[in-house]
Amino acid sequence: MSRHRGLANKLSIRKDKWRSKKGRKRIAQNLFQRIRRISFWVVIGIICALVIQTPSYLMDSPHFFIDSIVVTIKGGSVTQKEVLSRLEKFFLKKYSTMHPNIFRVSMKEATKVIASYSRVLKVTVKRRLPGKILLEVEGRTPSMMLRVASRYYGIDKDRVVFPIVYKKNLPLLTGINNIEIGKPIVHQGIEDVFLFYKIVDALDKNLSKSIFMVNIANPRNIVLMINEKNPVAVYCGSYLEEKRLIQKLKELKVILEYFKKTDQQREYVDIRFDNIIIK
Repeated sequence: MSRHRGLANKLSIRKDKWRSKKGRKRIAQNLFQRIRRISFWVVIGIICALVIQTPSYLMDSPHFFIDSIVVTIKGGSVTQKEVLSRLEKFFLKKYSTMHPNIFRVSMKEATKVIASYSRVLKVTVKRRLPGKILLEVEGRTPSMMLRVASRYYGIDKDRVVFPIVYKKNLPLLTGINNIEIGKPIVHQGIEDVFLFYKIVDALDKNLSKSIFMVNIANPRNIVLMINEKNPVAVYCGSYLEEKRLIQKLKELKVILEYFKKTDQQREYVDIRFDNIIIK
């Protein structure tokens, strides 16, 4: 009997030990989970504090004041000096300084300011930390020009009018009364002019270079003035089908070469009709 009691006591002691180990393990696990939860919320709190404080620090830190503006020009007549001047005026007006904090500057607004300049076709503005602004500007290239009073203006492939510094060796467009700087020309004959000039340029570069004036006062009769020293007017009409126009301009090329070879001076060549008229 005493033997059975001793065995029961031993089993009871072992069971208590097992329960004790299991209990400790659970307590440890519960404690670890609590620590994880606390740590998680502490980290979240730190992140929130950084998120709140970082923008304020970046926008106020003198380490991020703009100290350099690099302008790259790709084509056109716009200059680095003009672009820099416009950007600095924008900074002064918007931020009351020419060296604002780089994070306070709106890249969208800066791009809009430069792009609004009529000589600019395309602009890209980027930040380079800590204090550099990079501008890449593509200027408008004139295909023709026009004159208002004593001032010359360029007209690019998009028909947009913009000021040019000096007269260029390009056809002078006449017969337009109303223009708006930085806006496309609105005129019935402007598309015909660009079509004529494009075809002439493709057929004969020398012939296109000899066109010194284009008159579109009458949109139904575009007039090309060729050879400035011995001018000849070419009446082109309008709304010509492209294939027919190409044929007419080929014939015109032969006629003008004949005039040059025989040293003839003519008043005009009319290519509007099936039979070309020469006077």
